[in-house]
Amino acid sequence: MPGSFHKILHIEDSETDAYIVKRAFRDQAGVQLDHAATGTEGVARAVEGDFDLVLLDYALPDMTGLEVLLQLMERRPELPVIIVS
Repeated sequence: MPGSFHKILHIEDSETDAYIVKRAFRDQAGVQLDHAATGTEGVARAVEGDFDLVLLDYALPDMTGLEVLLQLMERRPELPVIIVS
């Protein structure tokens, strides 16, 4: 279905924040939430996977969310990204 987000990648280094987002989506039928803890891991998973959406933390241990966004725009320009701060 166009405009639907069934497979979401959450790039977040905080275990607490990742848990909060996971709980928020747990009762959403048909939504699969995957997690990456670093920008490097997130970019690799987003490029290799068939994600519909990326939820991206701005402050990551290895790069900023803006750096991740620029890499994703270059490698997966069709992939929607929401930066969360």
